[in-house]
Amino acid sequence: MRDSNGGVMGVVGRTAPEQTPNATRSDSLEDTSGEDLGRLTPTSSQWSRGTATVSLSHLESISLSDMMHPSHDIPSSQQSPDEVYTEASGSSAESQRAVWELLEVSQQVYDELLQAYFHNMSAFSLFYKPGFLAKLSAVSSDSESAALVASMFIFSSRFLHDSNKRGCSEFQHQDYGPLPTPETFHTLARKFIAAALDESSEDAPSLCVLQALILSTFHQLWQDVRGLAWRSLGLCIRVAYELNLHKIDAERIANQNDNSAYDKEQWILDEERRRAWWAIWELDAFACTIRRLPTGLDLTQTKTFLPVSDEDWFGGTCQPSCCLDADPKARWKMLENCANQSWKSWYIVVNSMMRDAHLLSYCRGRYGTSGTIREELKTLEESLSSFRRALPKQLSYHNEYLGFHSKTSMETQSTLTSDCATYSLYMMTQLTKFMIYHYQMFWEGRTAESTSTVGLAEDSTDQQHPPPTYNVNIEAWSRYLESADNILRMIRNSSPYHVRYVNPLFASTIWLAAVAQIVSKVFNPEPSNAQTSQSKLEVLQHNFDSYVSFWGTSKALQHKLNTLESRLQCIRRRQSNSYSHSTDSRNPLARNQSHGPTSRQSLGVNSGYQDLLLDSTATGSTRADVPLDPTSNFYSCGPFGLPADIVNSAWPMDLTSMKYNPSDVFNYDALDFLNYSFNG
Repeated sequence: MRDSNGGVMGVVGRTAPEQTPNATRSDSLEDTSGEDLGRLTPTSSQWSRGTATVSLSHLESISLSDMMHPSHDIPSSQQSPDEVYTEASGSSAESQRAVWELLEVSQQVYDELLQAYFHNMSAFSLFYKPGFLAKLSAVSSDSESAALVASMFIFSSRFLHDSNKRGCSEFQHQDYGPLPTPETFHTLARKFIAAALDESSEDAPSLCVLQALILSTFHQLWQDVRGLAWRSLGLCIRVAYELNLHKIDAERIANQNDNSAYDKEQWILDEERRRAWWAIWELDAFACTIRRLPTGLDLTQTKTFLPVSDEDWFGGTCQPSCCLDADPKARWKMLENCANQSWKSWYIVVNSMMRDAHLLSYCRGRYGTSGTIREELKTLEESLSSFRRALPKQLSYHNEYLGFHSKTSMETQSTLTSDCATYSLYMMTQLTKFMIYHYQMFWEGRTAESTSTVGLAEDSTDQQHPPPTYNVNIEAWSRYLESADNILRMIRNSSPYHVRYVNPLFASTIWLAAVAQIVSKVFNPEPSNAQTSQSKLEVLQHNFDSYVSFWGTSKALQHKLNTLESRLQCIRRRQSNSYSHSTDSRNPLARNQSHGPTSRQSLGVNSGYQDLLLDSTATGSTRADVPLDPTSNFYSCGPFGLPADIVNSAWPMDLTSMKYNPSDVFNYDALDFLNYSFNG
């Protein structure tokens, strides 16, 4: 493979090229005279000066372009450990002994944890399993080996601890010594990752270090998408670019995906690098969706194919693949045309649709007019339907029971992988629908007056300037609830222990489904609907609590969910008092009430939702005097009868202490009750 500079080239037309060990024959430049111009291919570039003419192929032009860039990289003729690990000699035992000594565990504990990782880890398949021990043996740095293994043991120790509690593990019956906790291994992983990065302060870290960093960051992100986790993700992205993981298949794309000369061993190595890149992309998409920020990875610059199936990879079958196209309509078509049956590739495609829908729904002002956004979301909805029809049959969900596995025998590994694939694809499809319908519910219904700043004279009256109205798209809300019900059905049709084996990041999707049931329960006055919503809510809350207890999912998110109903009921009571002699036509789920002219004060912050900003369970609380919106003298009504300023403002409180900062209430945009966030 070419290094980051495209290979070290000789002087054009004079000196033979000096090639690196990984340079291909296309890296050489030929000295051609005027008589030789007939041999040039149509894709060659011809540069002339005087009587000398130099022909450059497409790849040679790229190499020359790289050479003319002021890069600070130092050309090296040494192979990286990741390129030679399959040639390692029989030093595996010594390498592993050094690792378990650094991690302060016995050999038996080490072996059990290593086996538990490969048996249970389904969210990411980062390692070439048949050659993993050879990979460890080839790593010359003990810090790198210890960093990688400690990061893996963050997960496997969690599985073993849980199996011990349930009495279905042989580990507890053996005298293997103490089993460290996941947090212990996380601390060790961070320590050795830092040491490994220090060792490569002048050069790019190895893929081994990046894989350790990916797993450590994954552990941090499902707990909290801020602070250390957020910065660790940024480090993952930087190292991935440093290793050129964004252009692994640039040459094959230039050669129209010709794999005829693709060395099998090199393809296996490249596939491991591809998986690291796309794992980071998944984490980046999740974290930036939570924080409503641009992603760190630029897909427009990505020339790395989507991963193939584990069966093809482990079997050494060079399966064709494709890149993730910028056009959502073309993504699933390209994947279908190359016959890539990998569930992870199909998952990345639908995940990218979710991300596109989120950008359109939550960052609407940055991506065109409402008409443009509406059309693009419609296109996404149609693409999602086409995606579902094109999904390989073995990856589709047909309301079957997903058992995952309840035992620890290796024979159930294929069942676990298959069930995790089906679960993940279906859940991400429902999350994509949430994002699409979010815009239709919360922003399409606004009247022209509600989207503009209205200035009122001090002596004006509300009768002269009625508040802007907000009409909720009932069809979109029904579809939103349908997706929430689909998630509920998936949970009911899955093993009680499925949370242990699926991606913990799905906790946020469960949270959204639960919040939808809470909103339906509070704002639909029908008693039968409230009872049904309560029954559904209990299942979803119990499932979310399982994520918290097993994976350590954000306590802030759990607190939001557990207190949301009481805070919404507080708003409901305020509305009932304010509109006791009026018809509330703004609440589409409560059409039978009447309303008359609305006073500014009744919709103001102090009377409209002050209790929402304080802990409603606390007695004798001192209420904050919240200033009115400086751009308007009245408050418009939002969806489901909620004050629009709540819908339009970020959540301005610390979810742990329920502290409220009045000055922050109008500083942010586009957060509502159906938006999830780990931030307090």
